[in-house]
Amino acid sequence: MERLKRIKNDLQSFADTEEDVIIQPDGQVLFTRLGKDYELKINDIDESLYINFEGRNIKYQDFISKEIAQLDIFATRLIQKRKNIEPFIEGPSNLITPWSTTNGIAIKQLQKECDEALLSGTKITFITADAGHGKSALLKEFQIIQANRFLKGESNYLFWHVDLQGRDLVRLAEAIMYDLGELRIRGLYYSSILTLIKNRNIILAIDGFDELAAEIGGESALGSLSSLVKEMDGRGTLIAASRRTFFNTQDYLKRTEFLKGYISHNCFFYELKVLNWRKENATEYISYFCNDQEKIYSHLIENFKDESHPILARPFLLSKIVQLIDSSDEENSLKELLDEMNKDKEGVTTIVESFIKREVQKWKDRDKVTGQPYLNFNQHLSFLATIAKEMWESQKDYISIDEIELYGTMLIDDWDIEESLRATIIRMLHSHALLVPISIGSEQLRKFDHEEFKNFFLGKSLGNLIKELSLRKLKKFLFLGQLPDSVPRYMLNTLKKNDIKKYLDLFQEIIDKEWKPTHIQSNVGTIIPYLIDNNTTDDILSFSGKVTYSSLGFENKFINNVVIKNGNFINISLKNVKLKNVIFDNCSFNEIKFDLTSSNVFEEVIISNSNIDSIQIINNDEIIETAYSPIRIKDLLHKRGIRSTTEKEILVIKKHSVFKTLVNKFLSKYHRTILQYESNWKEHSIYGSSTKMIIEDVIPFLLENEIISEFDNKNIKQSGSKAYRLNYDLKDLLKADSDSNENKLKEFWDKVNKR
Repeated sequence: MERLKRIKNDLQSFADTEEDVIIQPDGQVLFTRLGKDYELKINDIDESLYINFEGRNIKYQDFISKEIAQLDIFATRLIQKRKNIEPFIEGPSNLITPWSTTNGIAIKQLQKECDEALLSGTKITFITADAGHGKSALLKEFQIIQANRFLKGESNYLFWHVDLQGRDLVRLAEAIMYDLGELRIRGLYYSSILTLIKNRNIILAIDGFDELAAEIGGESALGSLSSLVKEMDGRGTLIAASRRTFFNTQDYLKRTEFLKGYISHNCFFYELKVLNWRKENATEYISYFCNDQEKIYSHLIENFKDESHPILARPFLLSKIVQLIDSSDEENSLKELLDEMNKDKEGVTTIVESFIKREVQKWKDRDKVTGQPYLNFNQHLSFLATIAKEMWESQKDYISIDEIELYGTMLIDDWDIEESLRATIIRMLHSHALLVPISIGSEQLRKFDHEEFKNFFLGKSLGNLIKELSLRKLKKFLFLGQLPDSVPRYMLNTLKKNDIKKYLDLFQEIIDKEWKPTHIQSNVGTIIPYLIDNNTTDDILSFSGKVTYSSLGFENKFINNVVIKNGNFINISLKNVKLKNVIFDNCSFNEIKFDLTSSNVFEEVIISNSNIDSIQIINNDEIIETAYSPIRIKDLLHKRGIRSTTEKEILVIKKHSVFKTLVNKFLSKYHRTILQYESNWKEHSIYGSSTKMIIEDVIPFLLENEIISEFDNKNIKQSGSKAYRLNYDLKDLLKADSDSNENKLKEFWDKVNKR
């Protein structure tokens, strides 16, 4: 009966009227779709589900995807209406699962992730990288590859790339229906798409998943993800692309209610990390546009010194460099271009300034009367910063031609440009090299060529507002939405280093006057680490605003002579950071992450009167320890030279027994998964030589104490593997090791400590 109920729900999602779907106990089915009456019979053949339709026995999956949903038409429309990337370079990646971390080629690892279904549960794979690494290009390319595979019968699912364009996941139905309309797909509804996702006929790839920024207060985004996965009913695969800034699987596991304790739907989190391009990737790309790619690349290396420089490692930035090379005189034009560039600046800054300099020169050549540029370098910067600011204030990623004319005219008036040149300049602003037509909709709309270009100019606007020291204007700007994390980086070039104390006082006043929670607190928390970075003076910088500091804000920083009070630190990552003479007072840390592979220096660092929920130790992208116990947290801080003033004595930590070490190792795998499969331990050797002790000693002990329970379903039974589910919230379980209150979990740890 459960199977018939599921089939009925599937068919109702496609039927003209849900109530008209009739399923008899003998398996006879009647329903109407798009005005056509369907009569069919459900059969079991060799323990597989078949549909007898029009005299043919069709596998149930094929019946749904081809006869009902007509996904062959869907695939054809994707190929016709969606452009693939030319040229597409297969770049490197890391696939991080609960069981292992493997290196590979991004598009191949993505295909493997999509091809391999879980035995039980929903699989969510996040594709993460910094801006400009080609996440969207990867999704678009695989969408076309998979559509062709589907039409050739090489695969039974479609990969559908849906760009949210800043929309909240709550409105995912709107984005899906908009895409269906664009593709001219008839007879599919949101409920139909959910059915196809649950049956793995479609794998949905959501681009622009930055709304899941839990570390900056995106509770509604977590609720949206929760709703979507609940609708998937513990089935199917979801792909989500987001910048690294916003990705933190463990935070979702800890904070999303439907993933805590006894959840009804199993959910597994994987991460596909798109890595920097290597030399072979860069030279392959250059070869499509230049005659001597090796020589071009050697000049770039000579100029930027390091293969990991953003201009060489990020596909988008490298493509812009290549775009600036004159194909008729490659070597000399590249030499001229590199001579113009400031090698000390960040990659995006270098590219943007190079494009603007070219625009200045191009516009100058067109003015045959005066021989002077229509607009100089700073005027181009001001115009584009104004456009970025207006986009921000309207909370849109595009602007109309009419608005470009309006703001261009206002600036031209301010600059007192000669009347005879104004109409020409306005026309040229329509086709500025950094503003391009949007990919969909009216040709009367423009957007920045890349999100980071918009962030660059938004950073300029923010810097100008801060320099004005206008509390009202700055507060309005910060109130509108969550600033992208890179904006403060581009803001710095606009500010005066000697005025940092003034800027901190300004932000302090804004926070003191903002009594209700808004975007202001998180935006100021994003900005402050950049303001206090690299303080080389003996002056003490202090900030006591009650703000939220996001996860990556302190990475790659030198924080010196600074006092931070009342801060709320969300998943703070201490990677490639130097803290010297720094005090954190009365702060809250939900998690502090230490990366063992990075170069960190901590000198005279004090955490006083503060609460720390957990510390995470990471090595090569793998979590090797998460400490919730206050005693263990203090010990880990002490080992890294960070002093906690709440310590009344030097702590003596008892060394874990081998048994307790293995218990912690086993439990730590539940950071990224709800189920642990015995087959994974054997296949990936994740417990190494300790596998036998895990199976024969640890697991029976955990089962006996009801910490885990065995879980099975039809697929797991058929695989011959055992699966184990955690019965408690992992954070509560690990914290109980130091709990002074007598309870069941404390009794469990007492038993562990006696082994």
